[in-house]
Order: sequence, then C-alpha cells, then structure tokens
Amino acid sequence: MNEMISDKQNFFLSIHSSTKKIKCITLALGLSIFITGSSYATESHTPSGSTSKINESPTSVRDLVSCTSGKKGKRFGFLDVYGQSRDSLYNIWKDKFGMDLIAESSRMANDLGIGWIRLSFWYPKNKLDSYSRKKYDQAVADGLDIFATIYIDEKDHLNENAYVWLETIVSEYSSKIKYWQVHNEVGKPNRYAQADTYIELLARSSSTIKKACPDCSVVMGSTLPNKNYYTLVIDKGDSYVDAYDFHIFFAEDMPSFKDFSSRVHKPIFITEMATHSGQPQGSRRMSAPYHSEREQAQTLIKWYTQAFSSGAGYIFWSQFVEWFGFMGQIDGLFDFTGIVYNGMCDSPATDNVCRDSNIDKGAGVKKEAYYSLKALISKIGNFSAVEQIAEWRYKFTVDGKSVYVVWCDSSSGRLLSELRGPIKVTDYLGKEATVQADSLRLSESPVFIETD
Repeated sequence: MNEMISDKQNFFLSIHSSTKKIKCITLALGLSIFITGSSYATESHTPSGSTSKINESPTSVRDLVSCTSGKKGKRFGFLDVYGQSRDSLYNIWKDKFGMDLIAESSRMANDLGIGWIRLSFWYPKNKLDSYSRKKYDQAVADGLDIFATIYIDEKDHLNENAYVWLETIVSEYSSKIKYWQVHNEVGKPNRYAQADTYIELLARSSSTIKKACPDCSVVMGSTLPNKNYYTLVIDKGDSYVDAYDFHIFFAEDMPSFKDFSSRVHKPIFITEMATHSGQPQGSRRMSAPYHSEREQAQTLIKWYTQAFSSGAGYIFWSQFVEWFGFMGQIDGLFDFTGIVYNGMCDSPATDNVCRDSNIDKGAGVKKEAYYSLKALISKIGNFSAVEQIAEWRYKFTVDGKSVYVVWCDSSSGRLLSELRGPIKVTDYLGKEATVQADSLRLSESPVFIETD
C-alpha cells in the first residue's frame, strides 16, 4: 500500500552507503508537472543555455522480430536460471538440504517474471546431458525463450563433422530454440585469438544454422572488452549474424560496451552481467573488494539502466542461485554474484566450506538484489524506448507511459527543472510512497519515479 507523506516532509530512502556520504540534489528530470483538476500534463523544459540534456528524443530498442516471450520481463534473463552448468550444486541441495534446485529456481524465476534462459551445446556431444535436459524441459514448461550457445573448439573449426553435428542439433531443437550463438567470449588466447579464424567459424556456422532453421537468429559470440578485436569481428562478420552479445562484470566494462554498441545496428544481448556481494578471492578478474548486499542490489539497477540506455535490448544476469566452486575455485567471483544464496557457507552439512560463514544466509535465501531486480522488472519490464536525460537520469517508455530511473552519485548534479505536485517514488527494494516533488532528495541509491 502506498504511503502518503506530507508535502512539508522530506522523503529520504534508506540508501546511503556505509563508506561515504553524498550531498544530494533536488530531483530534476527535464520536465515540469502542472496539476489540472485530477489529471497531469507534462511539457519539456530545459533552462536557457543548458547543455546537460543528452538525448533529444527516446531511443527505440533494437528488437528481435521472433521474440516470443509473453513474460513481463521479456528483456530479462539469466545465464543459468536453474543452477550452474554442472550438476554438483544440484546434487548437494538434494542430498544435504532436501531441496530441488531446479524446482526452487523455477518458482523464484516465475515470481520475478523473467523471459530468458541461456543453455549450451558442446561439440561433439550429440545431446544435452541429463541435467541440462532437465533445465531445458523446465524452461519449456516455464514458457521461457531459450538462447543457445554452441561450442566448436578452434581445433575443430575446419572439421566437416562439426557442421554436420551443428545441423543435427539445430534441427532437433529448433522448434523451441530460435536463438543460436556461435561460441562464447572469443578473443582469449585459447578461444579464437585471431579474429579471422573466428570469422571462418562464424561464416560456416551461420550458413549451417540458417539451412537447418531459416527462421532462427544467429548471434555473434561475445568478445572481451578488446576494441581492436571486436572492431575486426564486427567489420568482417556483421553479414553473418542477426544479433550481438557482450559481457559486463566490472564498472570499467561499461564504457567498452557503449563503444561496442555504437558500432552495431542490430539487436544486442548482454548474456552475462553481474556484480557481487561478499568478498571474492582469487585472480584479478575472479577477486574483488567487499560489497554489501545493498551495494550489489543498487548496482544491479544502475548497470541494467545504463546498459539498456546504451543499446542493449536483452540482458541476462549471470547467476541466479550462486554458483559453487566455478573452475575448481571456491570463493571465486561467481560464488558471490548470484541473487540467491547457495547455502555452502552456512550449513554444517557442507562443513562451512567458504572462508567466512557470515557471507551466506542459507540455501535459497534471497539477497537484496533479488528484490531490486523484481522492482526493476515490475517497473520497466516491457519498455519500448529509453532516453538518458542527463547524468544518472533516465526515462523509459512503458506501455505508453514514462517511468524514470534516477540517482545521484556525486554532489555535482545539475538541475534541469523542478517537479511540482505529487509523484510516486519506489525505492530499490520496491517500497512505494507518494511524495511532493519538492521534498524529494536523491542519493546514490536509485529510485523509480512515476508521474501519473
């Protein structure tokens, strides 16, 4: 139930970081609201001489024509909705906790309303393994669109049998899978380090996929934030694909994505995006400083908002339930990036295998990030256009109405105009309140604003 607050009161959301305090600014969104009877009328307004406005008109999203999901969150998905690729965590949940990881994940995914899952096929395996088949069957039952990544290693990319295998796989699953990605995170030393070699794979794979399924979409494999590599791949491979992919795991990846997006004019997926709570250990890209649940939850909204406004049409958070021991490393980054705890640091049944039992609240316990994603989907799940008005201020068009996502990451925000009258404000966890616009102060925690 909405809470009505007096226009003489300031509405402060519990959103201040424990590490720094930020002087907040009066909300300014580039429009003014005038009350006429019981209805609202809006008009664009930018102060004379202002250069803060970034986009003059909303940017329509680059959509896939064949997108079939009727979910509220049709632009939202997960790399692994029902657990990580191997069945080790599934078996631990079943044996130690008496819980079915796939069933529990399905229940929570339906609560969120997400629209996508990503699965993988590896040459020369002819079928999904039994665990992956369970996930596939559950995705079909849950009405999710399925995005499939096919892996043909570089040593096999000239092997004719690999493309016979690919045609067989696509033919068998094309009634349910319409989106086929050609490999993943190419450009690494052991994954098509030379762009021309990857283009050879892409060209052969694209023609094979289209032969087996003319109405399927071919997606270019994601690349690392390596401008030289992805520029070559885009220039030479664009004619072979219907869509692109990019991955974001660190703040410094966002500028690379903006550059990447500016170079393509087809739909863009981000099939792996995540930040963490807790404190991962390991190599540079597997370790990170401590983040609270709150920091993860707030960053989730900011990154989705920034990526959508920069051209992404579909974004998959990387982990749903936290992974365990990815690549044999306990406490690595991907043991912390899920939005639901895996229980591995909390239960005597698993010998509290993590270094710090305080970072896990128990198997199946939702983090704040779960609720921030739920709030985000409920507000902008089926948006059709997005506009960045100014730094930290974004306007989404949802069912013909405007929904604003705003925050203030420093004390230097510039006013564009003032809102007047009552507005509905929703904080990052989904708590709603109706407030007078001139009483609202922004902080580093994102909020959603609705004016009618």
